[in-house]
Parts: sequence; C-alpha cells; structure tokens
Amino acid sequence: MKKRLQELPELSKEKLPESKKYFQKLKKRTPKRLDLVMQDLHEKEFQKTDCLECGNCCKTTSPLLTDVDIRRIAKHLKMKEHQFVTQYLEVDEDDYYVFKGAPCPFLDLNDNMCFIYDVRPKACKEYP
Repeated sequence: MKKRLQELPELSKEKLPESKKYFQKLKKRTPKRLDLVMQDLHEKEFQKTDCLECGNCCKTTSPLLTDVDIRRIAKHLKMKEHQFVTQYLEVDEDDYYVFKGAPCPFLDLNDNMCFIYDVRPKACKEYP
C-alpha cells in the first residue's frame, strides 16, 4: 500500500488528460446511471485502499462546513461557535466555511485518525 501511495502523484499526472476528458464528457451529458457507476468505482477502489494508511483526503482537501457542523463540533470541543470559527475556519471564494489549511487540524498525522470522528462534518461522513 505504501508503495502505491508513493506512486500516486506520478500516476495521477499520467492519467490527467484521460481524467479531464472524462469529466468534460460528464459535464456535457450526465449518464443516467452515474450514481451507480460512481458507487461501483468507489467500492472497487476501497477494496484496495485503507483510509487509515492513506489519509490523503484529510491531508489535502478541506470539507465544506455547514452551520450545523460548526455548532456540533464547537459544542463537542466545549468552545463558543465564534471561537471555533475564528480558530479553525475561513471563508473560501464560494463563500463557504472551510478549514484554514491542510492537513485538517483534527487529523492525527501519526495514524491518520480523526480526533472529532464522532462529530465530523457532514461532508466527511458522506465522502466520497
């Protein structure tokens, strides 16, 4: 798995033209069974990928946080909502709350475990 993760950046560069072509096609005409196709791709990938070995999503991308997420996480951390927002969040170019930087401030880099897993943002629960 570790070797595969190390090869991932180069592999993604090689597949970039193919991926761009695929997503352009999706933008033009969404297949009727897109959700089923994506679910199948997801299941196949996660038979090979252990999230706790990888953690790349939490290391590179911030989820969008809803007001409900902010309330729930702040309460869990015993913080006022505005303190949580000030300390951890920023507003992105689309006017959504996201974490200030990567990796996620709640990711334990030693084992890729989430410190707030039980109250994690909705986007994390639904990912991918």
